[in-house]
Amino acid sequence: DEKYNHIDESEMKKVEKSVNEVMEWMNNVMNAQAKKSLDQDPVVRAQEIKTKIKELNNTCEPVVTQPKPKIESPKLERTPNGPNIDKKEEDLEDKNNFGAEPPHQNDSCGIVNSY
Repeated sequence: DEKYNHIDESEMKKVEKSVNEVMEWMNNVMNAQAKKSLDQDPVVRAQEIKTKIKELNNTCEPVVTQPKPKIESPKLERTPNGPNIDKKEEDLEDKNNFGAEPPHQNDSCGIVNSY
């Protein structure tokens, strides 16, 4: 699966091995239980199943939840006093017109005082 491509192959084999072992154990237990009559004690108890699930989670969870490494996008190189290659012409024109209209000057909050 693509979402697991970043995980090391040896780690994935460890997960596969654990899953296969638990599946084999489960199949053996289910087959043994199927051979028993309903009035006999069960082959496996709930606590044993919970323990197997916990072991499987402890093995697999840290591996399959590894985040993908972040890929940094290449940054454009700029010369210290050179033109901005990544800017649009419109953006540059807007900056050239900076201050063309002076802002309205009231008090600091924009409220006209009437004393």
